[in-house]
Amino acid sequence: MPRGAKLINPTVVTVKVLDPISVEDWTKENMESKIEEVRNLCLKELGQYEIGALQQSLT
Repeated sequence: MPRGAKLINPTVVTVKVLDPISVEDWTKENMESKIEEVRNLCLKELGQYEIGALQQSLT
C-alpha cells in the first residue's frame, strides 16, 4: 500500500504459531545468542537464511 493511501484491500494472511520458547535459562551473558536462536527459528519458518549460515557463506 502506498504511503498515505487510505484504501485497504482485504487479503488472506497465513499465520503460523511456533512452539513456546522457555526463557528460564536466559541470562545477561547468553541473551544475544538466545535472541539469535529465536530469530533463526523465525527466519527458517519464513524460508530465509539463518544468521549464522549467512555469515558463514559470506566469508
